[in-house]
Amino acid sequence: MSEQLQIKLFQEYYKHNFTPKDIIISDLKFRHFRFQLFGGGFIRIKDVIESPIHLYETIIRYTPKNAYYTPVKWLNPVYVAKTKKEIDVMLSFPLYFDIDIKHMPKKSFPTVKNNTKRLIKFVEKRYGLTPDLIVFSGRQGFHVYYWNFDSDLINLSPLKRIVEFKKRRELIIHKLLKEGIIVDSQITIDPYRILRIPNTLHGRTGLIASVVIDIESFNIREDAAPFDIEIYKKLFPEAIPLLQSE
Repeated sequence: MSEQLQIKLFQEYYKHNFTPKDIIISDLKFRHFRFQLFGGGFIRIKDVIESPIHLYETIIRYTPKNAYYTPVKWLNPVYVAKTKKEIDVMLSFPLYFDIDIKHMPKKSFPTVKNNTKRLIKFVEKRYGLTPDLIVFSGRQGFHVYYWNFDSDLINLSPLKRIVEFKKRRELIIHKLLKEGIIVDSQITIDPYRILRIPNTLHGRTGLIASVVIDIESFNIREDAAPFDIEIYKKLFPEAIPLLQSE
């Protein structure tokens, strides 16, 4: 019964509080999309998504429990990573990080915020870049994106692009560890990684994967909670510690 109520809430959110303007990902036709449905199954979206309206309509049609995409752009996104018989062709080489409470020595959201700020300062000092996008993960942390980090890799063969992508990110992870900055290294080095679509709902918490304008002032309850607190207590109890953390 609770899952049916969750589905209804998600339907209401996507129909009335979510619009094509909330889809901020560019070059959609080169992205792979995968949804987890209520009930637990995953589906690969087999359409090439041509526009924000197309993705919006797809989300409305499925009402996913969780909605994911690839930060990396691919020549054949629908079937990317489905078979190893052919070499997948990377078309972009973003740098992305996942910072999560579970990896912190002190399990608190302020600790995650502080670690994320240290990461951002490190990348700016070392590489001269500021984030192109910061997104609250919808649960316990942040996703930080730099879209055009290694544009020179386009000059390599398809296989070498993937190899070099991983090698360069392993080096970055090593540098971060030396600075005591904690990220999920498996996500950063994986070109096939799927991450939550910004502004969609997290299936376990009912919170929005909100775009973060200012990480210092970001507040989960004010910026990422579309439902009344009583709904969270009843249907998404996992969100309560987060809503009370700041």
